[in-house]
Amino acid sequence: MNNLWFLFTLLTIFAWGAGEFFYKAGNEYEDSYSAQRTVVMVGFFFGLYVLVYYGGIRQYEFDWMSLLIYLPVSASYIISMWLGYIGLRYLEVSIVGPVSNASGAVSAIFLVIFSHEVISGWAWVAIALVTLGIIMISKSEDSDMKELEKTAETPEEAKRYRIGSVAILFPIGYMIFDSLGTFFDGIVLDTHQLDIFGRNFHWELAEDQAQMSYMLTFFFLGLIMFCWLTFVKKQRWSIRDEKYRGVAAILETVGQVFYVFAMSGRSVLAAPLIASYAVFSVILGHIFLKERLKPFAYIAVILVVIGTIIIGVYDY
Repeated sequence: MNNLWFLFTLLTIFAWGAGEFFYKAGNEYEDSYSAQRTVVMVGFFFGLYVLVYYGGIRQYEFDWMSLLIYLPVSASYIISMWLGYIGLRYLEVSIVGPVSNASGAVSAIFLVIFSHEVISGWAWVAIALVTLGIIMISKSEDSDMKELEKTAETPEEAKRYRIGSVAILFPIGYMIFDSLGTFFDGIVLDTHQLDIFGRNFHWELAEDQAQMSYMLTFFFLGLIMFCWLTFVKKQRWSIRDEKYRGVAAILETVGQVFYVFAMSGRSVLAAPLIASYAVFSVILGHIFLKERLKPFAYIAVILVVIGTIIIGVYDY
């Protein structure tokens, strides 16, 4: 199966890139519970995958203590994804995808600070490119939204653009929390050790246990969210209303599976390729959602993508 790493890499890029597009299509501004509904759908398909693959096909024995051990990692990833869903309610996928996917730069900084890792000059260049690109995107979005707010025809429309001017904080939040998850993953799965105020922290967990822990935590959160939406907020559910969120959740799950196979083959080549999946999201957003950015924003997105790919090369 390791010989098929390139195919799995391409499938991961397609799944996650297309997933970003369907996340955007499913996270409608008019639906104030759109992000919560997306959490429910992703949690459902994650839980279904664990039940069918790990429980049925592999009959893998799960240690429920792993759920608690891996909880800081799971929580970081889940919070990041939730923030990403909220950001997609206000911003184009052409902006959210590249910014969210730049988390590798922040992960490198965490490793330098807390794990005393030494990174190369190219890694610092990548961090600088990502930082500059995000600052440029933030400035561009703030300027665009303020212009739209001035020409808004209704108070509700003006409010939307006013929130949109600071909505870049959501994908930035995604980037930070996803970086925390990656950083904690390094402690739990790799050889990195966390040094805080002279005290050393290190846990060890098998990859399958970690994968199941993450997916089951997401499933339980989705179940809680479903009960809250259904019985407290009296929300109704239909296949028609959830079709985009459902497709996005399926693609997220499929991408997660192919990612593991791709990285177990030739990670040194697969990682930077997968890191570029946001480019695919941008292309889909332009073709199907008719998204258009100003030249300044395009330059910013390119800087972020280049920095992300460099980090992908450096990490592996």
